[in-house]
Amino acid sequence: MQSKENMSQEEIDAAAQSTLAEKKSKVQSARDDPVEWLEIALTNPPYGCSQLSTRMEAFVMVMDLLSQLKTPDAQKKVIAGLSDNLLYILLKYIYRGWEVLASEDPEITKTQRKSVSSGTLFRLHAAIVEKLGVGSIQRLLSDKKYV
Repeated sequence: MQSKENMSQEEIDAAAQSTLAEKKSKVQSARDDPVEWLEIALTNPPYGCSQLSTRMEAFVMVMDLLSQLKTPDAQKKVIAGLSDNLLYILLKYIYRGWEVLASEDPEITKTQRKSVSSGTLFRLHAAIVEKLGVGSIQRLLSDKKYV
């Protein structure tokens, strides 16, 4: 596979859609292990994809998985099991979640907004920042790759 720098926008969008379809299939088979299914969902996010629908599908998939982590212990177990890089990507999805909750964009549907729980986002954010440090927030805010 060629690097994204050498791909056209259409190729980037098609690759993102294909990767998302593969992830959905893999997540279904890994439902018993929250660390594994989040690793699958967070690996290779749709950076550079111009299609809002593809980015939102990836976002909703991650939020749906997070909503299944009902207890603080389950959330802590997942945070302990994910690599720092995947936690950083999860932090990007958390900030995207807050953006979705605050957005009045008509392209963001009620279903997409309902996939987000602000309480879950705040608990996960606190636990991730505790593990990665406050520098992770600065890194996130200066990063140009959006989910």
